[in-house]
Amino acid sequence: RGIRGPVQIEFVESVFISDVFVKTTVAGGTRLEAEVTITNTTDTAAPIVLTGEVDGVKMSERADIPAAAARIVRIGGAFPTARLWTPDTPNLYNLDLRLVRGEDGAAVDAYRQRFGFRQFSIRGHRFYLNGIPFMARSGWPLVGKGHEQAVEYLRQFKKRGFNAMRIFVGQGAVAEIVDAADEVGVLSMVGGCTEN
Repeated sequence: RGIRGPVQIEFVESVFISDVFVKTTVAGGTRLEAEVTITNTTDTAAPIVLTGEVDGVKMSERADIPAAAARIVRIGGAFPTARLWTPDTPNLYNLDLRLVRGEDGAAVDAYRQRFGFRQFSIRGHRFYLNGIPFMARSGWPLVGKGHEQAVEYLRQFKKRGFNAMRIFVGQGAVAEIVDAADEVGVLSMVGGCTEN
């Protein structure tokens, strides 16, 4: 038992970005929507401006974050020229976020989230990736420690004909494994596991 992944300690301002969830859609036009959780630890409401940039495209949203609370702020837009993520073309982008105090314009936080434009769906008994039928050939990789080791292992995993993997939360550094899978072009399905 114990700690199974990387640990980091962050020092943050009293108003900060505490989580980012990027959602992309492909059907009906390529779009990005990020749900950005902003936490305010002060005893007064905090007006903020959240800006984002992806591949030169800028977006902005104003919001008031209630005192001693967190709020989800949505930011996004259309990306008609985005290159889609697939196992054969694992195109990745960075969403660069910047949080600014509304009253004085001071930058208080920044956050980078890597992602790929992709949409997974199920119709009937078929899986679809970006609107195209997708046959998952999956396995359970035994990924080692460290990002570079995970990338190398997943390249070999893919050469053996796999294009998807299933990993369990208790397996170790899940975020590191998923990041490596995104780079290499392996679809990852993350689930929990039960210990007796």
